[in-house]
Amino acid sequence: MNMLIAQMGDTFDECQEKRDVITYQSRVSLIQEFLYLVGDNNELENAQYIYVIEQKQAEGMESRSWEGKLVQMQKIFEREIKRARQQMNINQKETRSLMK
Repeated sequence: MNMLIAQMGDTFDECQEKRDVITYQSRVSLIQEFLYLVGDNNELENAQYIYVIEQKQAEGMESRSWEGKLVQMQKIFEREIKRARQQMNINQKETRSLMK
């Protein structure tokens, strides 16, 4: 039963990721419609602003390919554990030097 729930969760997450592609397709469609309505009268030549849209990835999400939420969470946890261990080692060295 747990395996089924996990599989359904991964499938849902994959669909959520595909949502971005559909969103971009919709935006392109809106831009095409806008350009069709504006026509070729070059009204955009004197525009004062250019808007740039970039997709940013959340911290810890190194890969753009689908890996599944659990794998990404595991990578984040491993990185955070490594940072915590390094900080503990630093604190331990400082404590030892203070005790001398």
